[in-house]
Amino acid sequence: MHYEYIRPSFWTEPDFEEWTPFARTLYLWAATNPYQVAPGITRATPLQIQAMTGMPAVLQADALREIGERIALYRGGWLWLRARLKHVCCNESHWKRVCKLMSEVVLPQQLVADFARRYNSYAPFKKFSKKEPLPDGVDTV
Repeated sequence: MHYEYIRPSFWTEPDFEEWTPFARTLYLWAATNPYQVAPGITRATPLQIQAMTGMPAVLQADALREIGERIALYRGGWLWLRARLKHVCCNESHWKRVCKLMSEVVLPQQLVADFARRYNSYAPFKKFSKKEPLPDGVDTV
């Protein structure tokens, strides 16, 4: 079992204060659920989400619309909480662990490409990505 933590910066995401409790709950679930294969990357069904959050699929859909572009959905039930890595990665060893995770898990190719494109060029991570960039499509489906 691994542990997830929430840095205070998580609570200052844009629009977070204005979201409904359902959107906040789903956002928090996406950041901390046990199905994550890398920071913010989850594969879960609406029934699994409902079992943990108590939100039926219709409320999940409403919450996802409210959260908007901060969560990306991919085929096969994959979900990416786009800002998650910036709240958990703070040093080179964290970065290397994420690179390793991203190369070990079979993920949708578009998700891997989107994740690498975002974080390989994210200013706080450039010093890490120059040495070891995130994979952008290894053995993906």
